Amino acid sequence: MRKKYSKEYEECMAKITPKVKQIIDVVGKQCAETEKWLSILEEKNYIINRVLPTPLQIAKYYGIRIEYKKIEGDIPSYFKREKLTIYVSNEYRNKRYATSKLVAHELGHFFLDNSELSAMNDDDINEYLPEEIMKEYRANIFAILLMPQIMGGNSWAYLSPKLLNRKVFKNLIKENI
Repeated sequence: MRKKYSKEYEECMAKITPKVKQIIDVVGKQCAETEKWLSILEEKNYIINRVLPTPLQIAKYYGIRIEYKKIEGDIPSYFKREKLTIYVSNEYRNKRYATSKLVAHELGHFFLDNSELSAMNDDDINEYLPEEIMKEYRANIFAILLMPQIMGGNSWAYLSPKLLNRKVFKNLIKENI
């Protein structure tokens, strides 16, 4: 018998999947046109509907700046809505791929919650704050849909919100070691 998905997972997927698809369609089309990929591919008779944009391209499209700075503690990145900026720890400055994964997570906060400040964390901070745990969970699902590599090929759909949050955080921190 097959495991059943959690209610939280079902609700998040129903809300997040169409949003991610819309973003990929809009930004991917813009990226393809900007870089003239579509016309080049069409000339060679290739059929292509869209280009899969990177989280960095998505941030740029929506006017979100990426800044590297010294961040205290174990927080690798955070999003500040007022400044429309994603701050990434200096430790990731020369790690574009890892930065993309962090940006994917912070974009989840940008698109899915209205918090003024959202930080990638290991959930110890949110231990007794169920709504904060769910905000992290939604941002993590958003990031995984943009970049499935975040989970390193491991199954994640049946994980509880707290467990998924911890696994994503550990995967991103481990990558920086």
